[in-house]
Amino acid sequence: MQKNTMLSEFGRFSWMADIISSRCVHTWERLSTDSSQISGGKACWTAMRFALGVCLAVVMGGLRVLFALWPSLELTCAAAAHALWYWAHVFIAFAISCIRVATQWGLREAPLIPPHDPRIDCPLILIAGNMGDATRAASQLSAQGVCALAPPLGPVSSCHDKACELFYALKGGVVDFGASHSAAHHHLRYFGSATSGLLPEWSASCPVILISHSQGASTARMLVRLLQQQAFEGHDTSASWVRGMVCISAPFNGAALLTSPFGGVPPPTSSVRSPRARACGHTGSGGCAQLKQGEEDGKKEGDTKQACDLTIEQRVGMRAIGASISAGYILHIFLGWSRSFRAHVWDWRVDQWQLGWSDLPALLHYQHRLQRSTDTALFEITEVGAAEFNRLTPPVEGVFYVSLPCQVTQGDDAVPLATNSPTHVLLAAINARWATASQPNHSDGLLSTSSQLYPQYQPHALIAELNPPSPLDKPISLDALRAQSELKRVALRGKLKAGVWSHAEPCPLSHSEASLHPKNGLLEHLLWVILPAMCQAAHEQDDETASTSLASARVYMRLNTGVGMTFLEVD
Repeated sequence: MQKNTMLSEFGRFSWMADIISSRCVHTWERLSTDSSQISGGKACWTAMRFALGVCLAVVMGGLRVLFALWPSLELTCAAAAHALWYWAHVFIAFAISCIRVATQWGLREAPLIPPHDPRIDCPLILIAGNMGDATRAASQLSAQGVCALAPPLGPVSSCHDKACELFYALKGGVVDFGASHSAAHHHLRYFGSATSGLLPEWSASCPVILISHSQGASTARMLVRLLQQQAFEGHDTSASWVRGMVCISAPFNGAALLTSPFGGVPPPTSSVRSPRARACGHTGSGGCAQLKQGEEDGKKEGDTKQACDLTIEQRVGMRAIGASISAGYILHIFLGWSRSFRAHVWDWRVDQWQLGWSDLPALLHYQHRLQRSTDTALFEITEVGAAEFNRLTPPVEGVFYVSLPCQVTQGDDAVPLATNSPTHVLLAAINARWATASQPNHSDGLLSTSSQLYPQYQPHALIAELNPPSPLDKPISLDALRAQSELKRVALRGKLKAGVWSHAEPCPLSHSEASLHPKNGLLEHLLWVILPAMCQAAHEQDDETASTSLASARVYMRLNTGVGMTFLEVD
């Protein structure tokens, strides 16, 4: 907390002391000038007020003397007063939130899902966050005639593994994680059995739009990267297979709360593997700072891998988050053999790691390779892992990127809104208290607002037309909503640019409320405004590209065949 803020907080006590001192002097003058005109009861009451004022003035004066002698004591008292003020507001918000949940008062209504809009001419792929489920939202959209799919993915798998699962779930075949990736992380290359695919016609001529929540955005971004690199054997892929993506409450720059004392997840560490790296002066205990320095040394020498061969580890830790992940691995060993359990209760989807009974001792002692691997979702949601992921996944030309951040705090002190669940009120308060310089204290309960806007150091633009309507401004009739959405689509036309992160202002939803479930009001805004505008912008971009290509071909023919006048007449 800044010093000037704390001094301003204590300024209230100084102001009280000045008021009390002036009242004492005024009362003393009244008693001394004309005491004969004051009645007995009134004189008694005036004397009592004078005595109380003197006592308070003495106390305040003593505090001022102490604060002059020990300035640190003044800061401590100011910080205590500020913390007391903040947590009093948090308690009030928590109490109101509990009343709302108990009485079902003020809860958000279900969104108005429109019938299929012909302007949305490509399938929608819903990608939930870690341990999330988007199948109900996909079913609701399908009931309205929208082609929406939500394939099951590994709840805690890395974005690379989930992107591979997503590709083969849509296209069909056996999941292939890639030879180099599987060898680097010491797990099986193939996962599951061959499937027919939910969308076998998926291609550049039949692109999809990816709608993701939370860390599902990392899966969407990794899928575009793998498509661009043609990483799927036997498939001639490109980034044009994806028209665009919409990321809701995404941890682009990591979650600071995860590695805070409250989260308890250890930061990533590095260990040196090659003798040449030891010659560079790396000890293997400094984390990713050494990795970055090793990369710089490698760039100077022209060979990064040989100059600094470091192994990065991400331990799950022994606190609540790490214990939950480890419990899921152990549960997979005990009940993963049951197809009924995996189909109807829970499926951890970590068969590529070949967990068996022999792995139980290592899992119980938090020494298993899976509990130290960076090939998990845990590493990619840390600030260090997110920074490395952003470096590997820059925006691709021709793909539209839209980000919808959420925020449940207000004011300079990030006081939680009472319109959220009691859990998110407390989480937002804890997130605000453990804020860092890189991640300000406003959040959606789990993720900092600044982390949800756009990946750091990537091109971005704030577009106000992307903002969803507030509940007070929302029309109550379907015709009024259709008219309002048409106006927003017209205003949004021409502002969405491919290869640039277009983000809205934070909307007042918690991290859970923004997930891909049927009652999420953002789905209504997506289907009415954003997705039709994105498809229209994509068609305009295709027409512009086609016109440019045709013009280039005509110029080429004009220079090489000598029949340019014929083409000029056609124009």
